Amino acid sequence: MVNDSDGHTLIELVIAMALAAILMTAIYQTHQIRQKSHVRQQLAVEMQQNIRAVISLIGGPRAKARLAFGHPPIGRLSSFALTHLTGSAHAPPIKCVRADCDSRHEKKIKNIFFPCLRFSRLNSRPMKREIRMAGYDPAANDGRDSDNDNIIDNVEESAGTGIHVAGRSIIQISFDNNANRKIAPSERITYGFAKAYDADSDGIADDGAAPVGRRTGAGSLMPVAEHIQAVGFAYAFDSDDDGILNTEDGTADGKIIWAYDSDINDENDQLTTNLATGSPLVAPVELSDVRAVRIWILARTRTPIRGHFDNHTYKVGDRTIKSADRYPRRLIRTTVQCRNMPL
Repeated sequence: MVNDSDGHTLIELVIAMALAAILMTAIYQTHQIRQKSHVRQQLAVEMQQNIRAVISLIGGPRAKARLAFGHPPIGRLSSFALTHLTGSAHAPPIKCVRADCDSRHEKKIKNIFFPCLRFSRLNSRPMKREIRMAGYDPAANDGRDSDNDNIIDNVEESAGTGIHVAGRSIIQISFDNNANRKIAPSERITYGFAKAYDADSDGIADDGAAPVGRRTGAGSLMPVAEHIQAVGFAYAFDSDDDGILNTEDGTADGKIIWAYDSDINDENDQLTTNLATGSPLVAPVELSDVRAVRIWILARTRTPIRGHFDNHTYKVGDRTIKSADRYPRRLIRTTVQCRNMPL
């Protein structure tokens, strides 16, 4: 008896299973590619957010005409001095020094260049202006006899604000926000790596990356941004009070001297070392003569990214960092004028 019922042969079933397997493999590979791309983008976004957090806290790109709580800046940089310092008579640029940066990435926004990395408009919290506020001392500059000794704006009316630590990997500043001639713990701010992450205080994280911390008063450094590989600070100064930053050749158009205190633990809080040459300054410079701070931040992703290889060389202050791994990185440099330490 002939069985003429419909059905599939073994060969047809094998072909169908093979096609289904090919289709599932393609779908899985597409999913994997998209997943890896998503992870890479998330890591890149996380890294940029970390950089943005630090920049917003230690002197972001937006230049305000007024300081926190409505107080006007004291001793603002002259247009000439600002142009001499940054190349612009308006606001200092944030400069991306990524090795593969080119002019196509540049976008000019209100006289500020944001190459390569996109930064959202930062909020107006006072913290991002803390370094600009270093030395803010209204009682000593208000034209009044604040201590009733019949002398206007004498040294006794000063809270002693300014820059107190000027290391190449750590900075401490203070300001008298409420004009009470005292520096409260919340008005003394420190930025840098905690000793646990940077035992030799060279500004390079011992374990590859670490959180940059912020401290008020004598407390602990609290993380403000994660996965930072290196941080650096340098200081421009006007040692003779002529309104012009000190330069290598002593002329107004010369190369600005950036310096730091090579021993922040000694009792002499002074700039001692030329950042560019590593040699001692001709004479130590008092921290009250500092007029601007340059900041470097090298961030990397939280985890390495498969398929990426970073073999670039990064310059963070006077330190050279050569990479040879799968961590994408960004190096940000910005200059902050200390408006209350007048030129």
